Amino acid sequence: MKILRVLLVLMGITSLLVASGCWNYKEMSNLYYITAVGIDWNRGAYDIYAQISDFSTVAGPEGEGNGDSTKRFWTVHGRGITLDAAAHDLYAHVDGYIRWGHVTVILLSERVLKHGFRDIIDLWNRFYENRYTPWVFATDESLTKILTNPPVVFDSPLNMQLQNPYSEYQQRSYIPPVRYFEWVRNIREPGRTQNIPGLRMVGEWMTHKGKRATMLEIDHIYNTHKHHMLAKMEASDLMGMRWITPQMIQSHLNLQKDGQSVADLIVKNPKVQITPYVGKNGYPRYDIDVDAEATIISLKKPLSLEKIKRLSQQTIADQIHFTQRQALSKRCDVYNLSYHFFYQNPKAWNQLNKKGKMILRTNSLGKIKVEVKITTSGKSKIHTMSKK
Repeated sequence: MKILRVLLVLMGITSLLVASGCWNYKEMSNLYYITAVGIDWNRGAYDIYAQISDFSTVAGPEGEGNGDSTKRFWTVHGRGITLDAAAHDLYAHVDGYIRWGHVTVILLSERVLKHGFRDIIDLWNRFYENRYTPWVFATDESLTKILTNPPVVFDSPLNMQLQNPYSEYQQRSYIPPVRYFEWVRNIREPGRTQNIPGLRMVGEWMTHKGKRATMLEIDHIYNTHKHHMLAKMEASDLMGMRWITPQMIQSHLNLQKDGQSVADLIVKNPKVQITPYVGKNGYPRYDIDVDAEATIISLKKPLSLEKIKRLSQQTIADQIHFTQRQALSKRCDVYNLSYHFFYQNPKAWNQLNKKGKMILRTNSLGKIKVEVKITTSGKSKIHTMSKK
């Protein structure tokens, strides 16, 4: 009997231990997963916009769904004098438990960048649910409109244009996307800035009903350092930045002669070497070497392979100079030339910085050497194309 009683007591204790593991269980229908966060600063307070997605569209059988992408995610708003107060105000407008671990996008307004984003980084790094891998964007348009903009081709809440910017960059490497950990790491480095891709809404698609649909486009950048925004630059001013970007995959290059288009190339995988040194005037200067491969996509006028090569090299060098001039007018360092100097010669960098000479000037760029290797001309032979 004693053995039986002991067994019954042990079974009772075991059942209590197993049951205790379910006390914190929450029904899936009461959980809300935030996939994108927008942060604004307006009239002395923070505004937080949380894009909440319906994950039932991810794992459902093929062909199922309500067919209306606008019903698969919605946006909730919170406001407060501090960022944490705004987040807690957001909780008051949701009738369930919010999860932050699925955030894949952080969208910042231009106003909050100008105000300063130290509080944003501090809170994001402290909260245990937040990850360091979301994509970071900024915009000068309405955060609500961007976060509620329904995709034209909807797949899932985690495969929208905001959540998957690298797919576009693989085909059109112009302004590189940046993740949160890259942004926070780079802005703290001496002499280094970090560009945040800028988003705007454009009407480019036509639906099957003949209505014009809006899409999101990365068409400008915000240059940041430490915890403040330094400048904003449009895509038209950034033609040379892609040739200096290490992660650049491929980009289109149009060649012109006497004001007329003569050829189109796809330039791939440039290898960049920036060599800093102190010039005769005591200010830093930088030589840039670019080696890249290219494919001829179209040839509108008869040109020899050597002429195409020389013209492409000159065009890339001109674009590098052009973007540098535009950046100087905005007082920002989009090429991170100062950081290259610090990385290669920190002692000299510190000495020049103390003297106030670590600044970019109109003659900061020294020699720019570009080497382009034409690897293929597509389906047409190069000698055949040059005789057309």
